[in-house]
Amino acid sequence: RVFDYIRSGGVVSSFGDAAVMEGPLGSEPSVAWIDGDGTPRTDWADASLPDPSQLSAGDAVWPADLQNQLLFRRRGSKLTDQPDRRGFVRGDFGDMRQLVVEYDAGVPGQERLRGKYGVRPVLSILIRIHQYLLARYDIDGFRVDTVKYVDPDAIEVFGNAMREFALSVGKKNFFIFGEIYDDEATIARFVGRNGGSGDGYGIDAALDFPLFYTLPAVAKGMTDVAAVQRVFAARRLHEQELLSSHGDAGRYFVSFLDNHDQHERIQHPDTPVDQVTLAATLLFALQGVPCVYYGTEQGLRGTVDAAGQADLTANESTREALWGKNPAFDVTHPMFRAIEALARLRQDEPPLVYGRMYFREVSGNGVDFGYSFGRGGIVAVSRILVDREVLIVANTGSTSFSGMVIVDRDLNPAARELRIAYSNQGTAGKVTVTVVPAARFHGDGRVSTAATAAVGVSLRASEVQILTAAG
Repeated sequence: RVFDYIRSGGVVSSFGDAAVMEGPLGSEPSVAWIDGDGTPRTDWADASLPDPSQLSAGDAVWPADLQNQLLFRRRGSKLTDQPDRRGFVRGDFGDMRQLVVEYDAGVPGQERLRGKYGVRPVLSILIRIHQYLLARYDIDGFRVDTVKYVDPDAIEVFGNAMREFALSVGKKNFFIFGEIYDDEATIARFVGRNGGSGDGYGIDAALDFPLFYTLPAVAKGMTDVAAVQRVFAARRLHEQELLSSHGDAGRYFVSFLDNHDQHERIQHPDTPVDQVTLAATLLFALQGVPCVYYGTEQGLRGTVDAAGQADLTANESTREALWGKNPAFDVTHPMFRAIEALARLRQDEPPLVYGRMYFREVSGNGVDFGYSFGRGGIVAVSRILVDREVLIVANTGSTSFSGMVIVDRDLNPAARELRIAYSNQGTAGKVTVTVVPAARFHGDGRVSTAATAAVGVSLRASEVQILTAAG
C-alpha cells in the first residue's frame, strides 16, 4: 500500500507493505509502515540499526548484509494463516520478524541496493547464505520452514538456485522439501511444476500434513480407515497437473507420524507398541518419502508430569532430549530394529518406493468383497512396479481378523505363493493365491459379480503384514 506521505523533492515507489519515499539523490529513504491491522505507524518510520561496531546481543542481525531495516516487513503480526491474493501469508510469525523476500529493487531510487545485490536483494542474500552453508558443511538437503509465508515465486527461484549450486559442486540428488502446514490445494501451489509462476520447479517435496492428520489416528483405531484412501484420492485430484505417472506421487510428499511442532508423539505413554509399529509400517509402505522423527526409533514417549502421566501442554512435550536416555542411541531397541527392518525391506522392494498404489477390497467370508471402513477396520494396499506386486494388510482393530484380500489376477496366477516378508508381531509363513470364480463386489450401493484372485490372511489385533512373491 502507498500512503499519502511524500517528502519534498521525493518520489514514491512501492514494494512489500511499505511506501518508500526516496529523497534527493544520496539522501536516506523515509518509510511509512503499517501494522497488522493496516494502520500506519509513524513511530516505525526511519527505524535504523546501530553501526555494526555498536550492535548489542539484542540488535544483532547476521550476516551484515541483512542489517537494513528496509529488508524486513515491519507490518506487525500476521492476521491470518490463509494465503492472500499473492499466494502467501504476510506479517510477522510470532516473535520472528518476516523478511521481505520478494523485495523489488528494480524501481527508481533503489540503484545503490540494486547495484550491490541485484533486483531481488533479500532473495539474493538468502541464496548466497545457503550456498555457503551447503558447501561449507557438505549438506545434502534442506527442510524449508513455513513455506506458505513466502512468495511462491521466491521459493521457486531459491529451490532452483540450490539445486544448480549443488550440481556445480558434485551433488546430483540434493533434496529440498518444505513445511506447508495446510491442505492439498495449498501444498500443490508450491511443489514441483506447480511451484511459482516461472519456468522453474519450486521445491522437490512438501511435508505430508494431509496424511499426518489421518494416519496416526487410523493406526490407533480412532478414525475410519477409509480416511486414508480419501487422502490419496484428493491428492490425485489436486496434483493432476503435477504428476506424470501413477507411481510419481511418492516423490513429492515427505510423510511423517510426529514432529517437533506437535504436542504428542506417535508413541504416547499409553499407546501399545504394536499400534506404533503398525503406523510405522504404513509410513514406509504407502506412497511418499518416509521421515522418522528423532527419538521414535528409541521409543521416546514425550514428557510426563510428576505422576508419570503424559504432559501435552506445549510443543516442548515432543522435544525431550535423546541424551537424557541411557544409552542414548540403542541399536538393539525394539523400535530401532523395527524401523531398520522396514527401511531394509523398502530398499529391497522397489515397488515400495516407486510402485503404483491401489487400495484393495477385503472379504470376511471369501465371497463378498468391498473396501473396509470404520474405526478398527482393515487397511489393504498393493504397490505394483512392472510385474511385481507387494501387498500390505493392516488390522487396526482390537480383535483378530481372518479373511481374504484381492491381488492382481494377471500378476498372481492361482497357486502362486506369497510370503510374509514383514510382520510387526513376528508372524512368518506363506499364503497361496486362489481364484474366487464368482466374487461379489459391493460399492456405491451396487453389487457386481466377477472372478478374482485373492489371498487368505490372518492378523492379530494391531498386526500389519507385508507380503511379497515367494520366488
